Formats: sequence, C-alpha cells, structure tokens
Amino acid sequence: MVVRLTRALAAADRTLAKVEEIALFILLMSMLLLAVSQVIQRNITDSAPMWVDIMLRHMTFAIGLLGASLATHADKQIHIDIVPRLLPERPRLVTRLFVGLATMGFCLVMLRAGWETHLMEREFSQPLFLGFTSADSLLVIPIAFGLISVHLALRWFFDLGILFIHRQPPDSV
Repeated sequence: MVVRLTRALAAADRTLAKVEEIALFILLMSMLLLAVSQVIQRNITDSAPMWVDIMLRHMTFAIGLLGASLATHADKQIHIDIVPRLLPERPRLVTRLFVGLATMGFCLVMLRAGWETHLMEREFSQPLFLGFTSADSLLVIPIAFGLISVHLALRWFFDLGILFIHRQPPDSV
C-alpha cells in the first residue's frame, strides 16, 4: 500500500515537472523569437514596440521562478546540509521532513503575499502589453510558489513513505 502510494506520488511529481519543462521551453523560445525580432526591427526601422521590452522582463522573471520550481522537483534547490551529512540515515530523513515542512510554510506565506499583492494591484492596474495588465503579471508569484509547494509536499509525503517502509521504493523520485 505505502509502496504504491510513494510510486503514485513520484509519478505525479514527474508529470508536474514535465508540464513545467514544456512551459519553460515555450517561454524560452518565445523570448528568443521576440528578442531576435526586436533586434531585426530596430536595425531595419530604427524603432521597435516598447511592449516587447516589458514583456521580455516579465518573461525573464517567470522563467526564473519556473526554474526554481524545477530545481525543487530535482531536489537541487539551495540548502545547507552540513548537519544532515553527519547524521545516520533515519535521523537524516526525519531532519529532511522537518526542513521540508518549514520550507512549505515559507512558500505558502510567499504564495499568500503574492496573491494579496495581485489583489491590491488590481485596484490600480495599468495595461502592459497585449491586453495583460500589471496585476496579471504578478500572478506568476503565487503560481510559482504554489508549484514549489506542491513539489515540496509530494517530496515530503514520499519521504514519509520511505520512513514508514524503511527502504527506498524501486521507482523513487
């Protein structure tokens, strides 16, 4: 039962990461096409639409946050692991569970702060480009921290399953 559940959690985490990779690819290719077309247009006509610069800045921010979510999936986010390296396997896993809870709590605080910032910005929102407003551009913050929280929660339950069955399932994250 626990082994099947940990496999399902691992599969859900991989599926979410694949969707994020596709979104990241689309964002990167769009940025590349926009930047190249802007350079060509500036060289030909000595001008380019201002919205392209604004859009590229917002896309850069979104790519950074999406990359953070993928780093969380791959367990490559920044963390200080001096103490866990000195611990035996089970206490290391328990420490990882506590740190995971604290990190999820921080991400949920950031998600809420991002959402509240979006709601406040909606009151005085300014148009940016292609019908998007400044409030819309802030949605990337709660979305990204929500994705990071989901990855952390899946990893946390996966690690909890490992703690209960005392071994690594064959289809690990």
